[in-house]
Amino acid sequence: MNTMNANRYKDDTLDLHVLLKDVLKIIKRAWWICVAAFVCLSAVYCGYLKYTYVPTYEAKASFTVNTTTSYAEIAASYGFYYDSANAEQMAKVLPYILKSSVFKEILKDELDTDKINGTITLNAIKNSNLFSISVVSKDPEDAKAILDAVVKRLPDVSRYVIGETKLNIIQPSSVPTSPNNKVNYLMAILICFAVTAGVSLVVIVITALFRKTIQTEQDFGDRLNMNCLGIIPFTKTGKKKNDHPIFADESTENGKRYAESMKAVSLKVTRAMQRSDAKVLMVTAALANEG
Repeated sequence: MNTMNANRYKDDTLDLHVLLKDVLKIIKRAWWICVAAFVCLSAVYCGYLKYTYVPTYEAKASFTVNTTTSYAEIAASYGFYYDSANAEQMAKVLPYILKSSVFKEILKDELDTDKINGTITLNAIKNSNLFSISVVSKDPEDAKAILDAVVKRLPDVSRYVIGETKLNIIQPSSVPTSPNNKVNYLMAILICFAVTAGVSLVVIVITALFRKTIQTEQDFGDRLNMNCLGIIPFTKTGKKKNDHPIFADESTENGKRYAESMKAVSLKVTRAMQRSDAKVLMVTAALANEG
């Protein structure tokens, strides 16, 4: 049982080794296709981002919100007070006020427009009465105008919910000078590289899995139902037509292995022909003139 498991693991390792060799071989032959796909995808994606890019501008303002107290003896000199309970209540209520239809109509009247050309966002600092409002718009002037209108009219609406309020501006707003959504072309190129690498790897692995070429001696019996008489190592030859791969340089290590393999194959072929009393030997190959 242990022997069977050992053989099975050995076969699996051999299959993975062959698969890795096929993958590397395909990458070596088709790397330029992957590079071309990456360049084309990057050009198309960056062009799409540039063509569809719409700059937006963000205006910000920070302020504290204080509510009036009916306890004159507590804060007679200020008329406004702050505590943690009010801060928590304002953090919950003010976002709903900004999103309400009533407040939007008030803003439209203040801006003298039929549509608010921007998105309003309010952020509250936890356990404090400090808030920040940001307005994002396609027009920097509109972003500044909307933010000023919000700061001006917010106390008028919030007093019906949380009482009289006072906004103390800490960081006043200003007209934004640069977009807040600049296109990051470097990130776009990195995304294209990751997509190209992932897709290419999947395609290469699938191609390697479905390759039917002979890789090992066992493949002769499994795929061709033939016996393997020997394996000849690959010998790299020149590009000239007069170069003959069969005459290997035996002064090199690879040439020696090639010559020894050829002698072993010749001996096996001769013996096989003698046993079957064969007179004709036919040699076939996958490439022209290779046989």
